[in-house]
Amino acid sequence: NPWSELERKRVNSVYGQVDLGFNDYLFLSITGRNDWSSTLPEDNNSYFYPSVSSSFVFTDAIPALRNNSVLSYGKLRAAWARVGNDTDPYNLRNTFSAGNPFKGMPTFGVPNTLANAELKPEMTTSWEVGVELGFLDDRLGLDVTYFNETTDDQIMPVQVSRATGYTGRYVNAGTVRNRGIEVLARGIPVRVGDFSWETSLSFDKVDNKVVKLAEGVDGLELGRFWYARVYARAGEPYGQIMGTAYERSPDGQILIDDNGLPIRTQDLKVLGNYNPDWSAGWSNTLRYKGLSLSFLLDTKQGGEIYSVTAQWGRYAGVLEETAVGRCVEPSWQKVEGMPDCSPETGIVARGVVRQISGTDTTYTPNQKATSAQSYWKRLGLIAEANVFDASYIKLRDVTLSWNVPTSIVSRLGLSGMQLSLSGRNLALWTDAPHIDPETAFDASNVQGFEFGQLPTPRSFGFNVVIQP
Repeated sequence: NPWSELERKRVNSVYGQVDLGFNDYLFLSITGRNDWSSTLPEDNNSYFYPSVSSSFVFTDAIPALRNNSVLSYGKLRAAWARVGNDTDPYNLRNTFSAGNPFKGMPTFGVPNTLANAELKPEMTTSWEVGVELGFLDDRLGLDVTYFNETTDDQIMPVQVSRATGYTGRYVNAGTVRNRGIEVLARGIPVRVGDFSWETSLSFDKVDNKVVKLAEGVDGLELGRFWYARVYARAGEPYGQIMGTAYERSPDGQILIDDNGLPIRTQDLKVLGNYNPDWSAGWSNTLRYKGLSLSFLLDTKQGGEIYSVTAQWGRYAGVLEETAVGRCVEPSWQKVEGMPDCSPETGIVARGVVRQISGTDTTYTPNQKATSAQSYWKRLGLIAEANVFDASYIKLRDVTLSWNVPTSIVSRLGLSGMQLSLSGRNLALWTDAPHIDPETAFDASNVQGFEFGQLPTPRSFGFNVVIQP
């Protein structure tokens, strides 16, 4: 149904910047900004955030390094910054929201999240150091950066007892730290006659941690979907995926019940984290006379994703793996053409059966067969069974270009022409079944969920560039 919404917010700012340079090899930049936001309490609506950055081109500063045939360029850089942030409008005081009229009478409701008139601005403090190097007349290059970023007083809703009449309350929730390294290596390995090959490789790795949360809060639920939730938990990485899991024996084997089906836990377990361990990209361009071929491979390795497509696709029996083990269980009515369940026709779930005799507990391998219908329905209730490794490698882009020779272009009355054929998302390699793990079910903190994903489009294009 169509609807409209109006929000009002005002931010007044003062900004200043000073840039200094010395002999074209030493540079310093200082900035300062102060904001006054209408979405914060009057006593806390002002926040100042400065920054300082500097760079030192040592190959220009040190005479012995000038005109060096090996180290052609070198620069050191460092920066420190603090950035403030406010919140959305109307999070300071509770307001009533208008609903649909009931029998001609207006209706109003109270929001589920309790406002907080004592919010403070959240502040992010970061610093980084880096080095840029060029070798062999800039045929090879290296850029390395290390960074550390800490966000304090993050503004977000936390759960409260429903007995209060609310499900959450806005608070300055705690401190989150991110630190990592970024590396970019580039080069021209081959340059012979009319042929050249240019390549670059990027790599980044980020480690994040929830340093602390609001007083009395050990874990903060960021969002949920079906049997999985995303949490920020003190002392752990941000973005933990939690949900129902397999009940396991002391040595880690899945417990199987008397019906031959896996047993699920009643409490939530950590099933993974939606952040990748590291990511990288490899870009290449090959040129020969007027022809150019470029392609890009990129990857993310590590991290997990909760797939609702797999969960309900298996539960409903529409995915290919559910075709195995379709049989009739003893309590069912016979179905013509369908065999009775047995170890040969059904599914024997991997795991062990727990047997308790007095004070003794033993575990024996499961030997009971069950049908695909019962097996996949049970797994549909266990979030762990639908959490997968989100690693992938993609052939992201391929482009073939041709600069039309001048002898041909001049006959058309033009000064230049380029023809190019391109393709995007041409190949995907992943162990995540049925889906592209590079999905964005939500653009907020609630990531790591996939549901009803459309297939990633593979696109092709043809481009003509004309210079009159």
